[in-house]
Amino acid sequence: MNKYTELSDFEINKKVAISIGFSCYYGDGSYTSGGGLRAAIVRGKNHNGNFMLGGFDPCNNPADAMPIIIENNIDLLNGENMMPELFGHHSTYTLHNFNTPIAADSLKEDKTIYRLGMEAFLMKKDAENE
Repeated sequence: MNKYTELSDFEINKKVAISIGFSCYYGDGSYTSGGGLRAAIVRGKNHNGNFMLGGFDPCNNPADAMPIIIENNIDLLNGENMMPELFGHHSTYTLHNFNTPIAADSLKEDKTIYRLGMEAFLMKKDAENE
């Protein structure tokens, strides 16, 4: 079950940032955006040694999302090219331990495909920590 479907983009961005090792920062050290920001504000290096200072928005920015998607072997599927029942949907798919499927899908107007990729990433991390 996808427990991330009801979270905002900001909440997903924050969870992804923390999961890959970034520290979220808002001047006062809190984890709230206060100003209704969509991006998590990060500073420092992540687990891969990549330094970043500023907005981190993998739910909407392919530059932030694609390295995570590629590194975690997450497939992005556009419903226009898939089964008729998935027309108008974005879907993401990956495997945990090469045998347990993890997937997320949504109507295109509800979420970006990058957002769904981040949901699949977080579900994969949850499965790894079980």
